[in-house]
Amino acid sequence: MIFCDMDGVLTDFDGEFERRFGMPPHAIPRPELWEKVLAAKDYWYDLPKTGGADKLVGYLSRFGFCILTGLPAYGYDKAEKEKRLWLKKHYNKEDGVICCLSKDKQNFGARQDILIDDLPANIARWEQMGGIGILHTSADETIRKLQELGYK
Repeated sequence: MIFCDMDGVLTDFDGEFERRFGMPPHAIPRPELWEKVLAAKDYWYDLPKTGGADKLVGYLSRFGFCILTGLPAYGYDKAEKEKRLWLKKHYNKEDGVICCLSKDKQNFGARQDILIDDLPANIARWEQMGGIGILHTSADETIRKLQELGYK
């Protein structure tokens, strides 16, 4: 099974944060970041796609895939609702969507399952449980790595 993250892979979370708040998300402490995001109207629902999102989703659709997206501990319900609505709006995807705390993603896969994610910590935890991690930097690079794994 192929699992694909949303923020940083399909959605431009960081770019939207900087556009809305005038600073990159890593410039402020996490509690302040989540306070800003949760106070914003429809933050996740209004996120723009990353440049390669359509290309990657089109490619993954040939094989079947599941969205595995991380949510903040505080504001979990709001984030889940908006992310699910975003997926329905942009890709008409309602099935095959798992929402969890980012630190728990590895609990949803099995050995040899693939995770596409932009965060090294998520990839490391995935690989520690026996899965195959693809650190996403671009759609083209991720597709190339999938092809190397036999997804052609």
